[in-house]
Amino acid sequence: MNFPLQHIEAYINETALIEGEQLIDEGRVLGLHEAERHFWLAQVQHDRTYEVEVKISPSKVRAVSCDCARFRETGQCGHIAAVLLLLRRERTAASPTPEPTPPPALEPARRLTTGAVLEEISHDDLLAFVKQYAKTNRNFALALKARFLPQVAGMDSREKYLQLLDTTIAAVRRPDRTFNQRGAAKIHKVLLEIHHQIEEAVVQGYLAEAVVMAQSIIEKTTPLLRKLESRQEEIQLQIKRAFQVLQQILTKTPPPALREDIRAYCLRECRKLLYRNNRLTPHFYQVLMQAAQEPEHDQQLLDLLDEQLARYPLDNRELARILFLKYTLLEKLDRRADLHGFVRTEAPGAEVLLLLVRQLWQKNRPEQAKTLALNALKATTDERQAAAIRELLLEIAEAEGDFMTVSEYAEAQLLYNLDFAGLASLKKAVGERWISYRPVLLTKIKALEATPAQARLLATIYQTEGLYAELLALLRTTRSIELVGDFGHLLLPHERAGVFALYKTLFEDYLHGHVGRKPSEKVRKIIRRLHQHGAKDMVEALVSHLLQRFPERHTLVEELAGFQTD
Repeated sequence: MNFPLQHIEAYINETALIEGEQLIDEGRVLGLHEAERHFWLAQVQHDRTYEVEVKISPSKVRAVSCDCARFRETGQCGHIAAVLLLLRRERTAASPTPEPTPPPALEPARRLTTGAVLEEISHDDLLAFVKQYAKTNRNFALALKARFLPQVAGMDSREKYLQLLDTTIAAVRRPDRTFNQRGAAKIHKVLLEIHHQIEEAVVQGYLAEAVVMAQSIIEKTTPLLRKLESRQEEIQLQIKRAFQVLQQILTKTPPPALREDIRAYCLRECRKLLYRNNRLTPHFYQVLMQAAQEPEHDQQLLDLLDEQLARYPLDNRELARILFLKYTLLEKLDRRADLHGFVRTEAPGAEVLLLLVRQLWQKNRPEQAKTLALNALKATTDERQAAAIRELLLEIAEAEGDFMTVSEYAEAQLLYNLDFAGLASLKKAVGERWISYRPVLLTKIKALEATPAQARLLATIYQTEGLYAELLALLRTTRSIELVGDFGHLLLPHERAGVFALYKTLFEDYLHGHVGRKPSEKVRKIIRRLHQHGAKDMVEALVSHLLQRFPERHTLVEELAGFQTD
């Protein structure tokens, strides 16, 4: 036998190892000691006490011996395993653990990245490369100019941004002066970069620089809108963002000279046909309103609005925006007489007024919105427009918690739309008066022209309010198979006898006037609904009656066959 003590498990069988570990755990290995150099003795208590001898030199097991029968038969036993395992454990614990020697640090393998290259080359070499590459790659040159333009000194701020946009446009414009999808994408990318620089300039307090950049976008990009094959909306959005920049700067209390520069710019540009054709003129007006500091500034803008209203055709939405600005100016100037006649004399119709009212409401001016809405309601003869105005008045009243007004408009809307969805608002507004108010409302609904929508609204109210006798009477009166199909089964727990008579009469009348597969299918679907609601006896009686009454209707017989019992 000759094996390392550390590798006992490789030379002692598993059964002996398991038995040896158990003997150690139970404390049965006694008197382990080195009797002579490299010669160890121990006693192991099992069914009796066994003597174990182990010779180790210097760390290998040279020989083992045990006086048990198993060792004599196989050369291995649990007693030998126990002594060897314990001996290894004690020798390992007694020997000091050497400090691990850290491996020598290896330099990480470098990768060929852009950063690695930039760390190694000189500034002059990099500059030379950038210059050369910019000469041969237009896209790189444009990106370089757009990114670092703010740092270019010795040029007029306005001029350098105009030149950047001119260069970009010239680089992507086709011979017919239009722009394909790729060209529009490049223009859009440059605009995004300029807007990024605008945001940085505003944060750093460079307001004049931000104004110049915004004005450059407005001037140079607007002429392109009708020549773009794609991204027109995205680029127009960047132009509108430029107007918003001007408004944002005006909120930051800029120097008086800069405020006046913005106002003068808008006065100069707003009259140009280019902006009117692209529906951007109102954006100039909004900036002018914000920039105004004196009454004469407001009057100047009011004159511009009047000129626009008098000379140029406007669609309803644009007209509403202009009228909103005028209304606001008249309020600001305290021109009450003009304000009083504003709606009556200048608004061309309820549709425009409704748009104007919505703008006032969205800008959190409910009183003005309500006043204009009421005037618009008086001015219109179009019931559809009146309903839209009432809907807005209802929204305003609900927001203000004016439940009397809510009930007024909710009732009007219910009677106009005949839509049960509006009943919830009405019940909430009426509150505790609902029970006494309900008969009045039902009388008003009954007074309307008899239509399927009117009958359905009545049926829905009767059903939800638990007025089952009234619902049954309505179904008998209307004799509508669709209405009975939707509501008849709901009467089963309350008017069962009346329901059977209703279905019987209705089916007979309907089948007398309608022949073919579709009427038979409709009857079958209605009967199935009754069956699903537990009226099996009624279903059998109805089916039996119909088959006796219309034996010659083969399609009816086929459709009702599934409801017959043996």
